[in-house]
Parts: sequence; C-alpha cells; structure tokens
Amino acid sequence: MKLSQIVLLSLSVVLIVIGVDQTMNYGIQNSYFIFMFTIAVLLYYFYKKRQQEEAADDELSKKNKK
Repeated sequence: MKLSQIVLLSLSVVLIVIGVDQTMNYGIQNSYFIFMFTIAVLLYYFYKKRQQEEAADDELSKKNKK
C-alpha cells in the first residue's frame, strides 16, 4: 500500500468520525457535506487501488509472456 493510499484511507476515517460528531450535535442536514466528501475520498481511494492492481497485473503478464 502506497503512502497516498494510506493518507486517503486515514482521511476518510477521520471524516466519518467528524461527520458522526457533527450529526450528533447539529443534525444530518448540517453534516451532509462531510459525508459526501467522505464518499468522494473513498471512491478516489478505491480508484487508485484498482489502478495499482491493474498495473501490477499488466507487469506480471508481461513477465509471463517472455
């Protein structure tokens, strides 16, 4: 796992905790944007992870062809 992936995953966990805290104190209407940003960060994390896996698979398949 690369450092950028660790940072994205950690950021999403922190945002979830902040979102839950804001929801308990101010309601879901005031913390909705935090949850949407969390989902965006998680989607970007999964996108980058998939790219890394595909690059590793391509590299492995190139080695096997030789």
